[in-house]
Amino acid sequence: MIDNLRVLRGLRKDVGLFKAEMAELEEKLAATPAGQALAEKRKICGALKEDIYVVETEIKEAAIKAYIDTGKKRPWPGVNIKMFSELLYSGKEVENWCREFAPCLLTVNWYIYKKAHATLPGAPGTSQEQPRAQIDRDLSKAADRWGDVLE
Repeated sequence: MIDNLRVLRGLRKDVGLFKAEMAELEEKLAATPAGQALAEKRKICGALKEDIYVVETEIKEAAIKAYIDTGKKRPWPGVNIKMFSELLYSGKEVENWCREFAPCLLTVNWYIYKKAHATLPGAPGTSQEQPRAQIDRDLSKAADRWGDVLE
């Protein structure tokens, strides 16, 4: 184990040196026209990522509404609805139930409680399916399947 600690120390030292060299190179690059162009491209890319987030959020919200209205899990090309189980519960009610039936859970680890809920007879809480919309990363595949709908 000592050898592993030595290796780890060496690796961490190397990473620190590497990061320092990278910072120095980035500083030199920033002073060049190419570095300034790169900074501008990164700024534009950041703005585009924000735009993508906004549009994806709108699509996902509309897809969930369409699913609720129609029951279709593929409302549009490249958009799927997947169901995720979510446990609804009252913290106080669960705490009281645990005191009586599962005192080992009294320091309630909510993550474990949610996972174990289905196997605990009489445990308070209701499990229900929650829809979540997902958009395919590669929409060209959806375009192949749906023809020119995405054009």
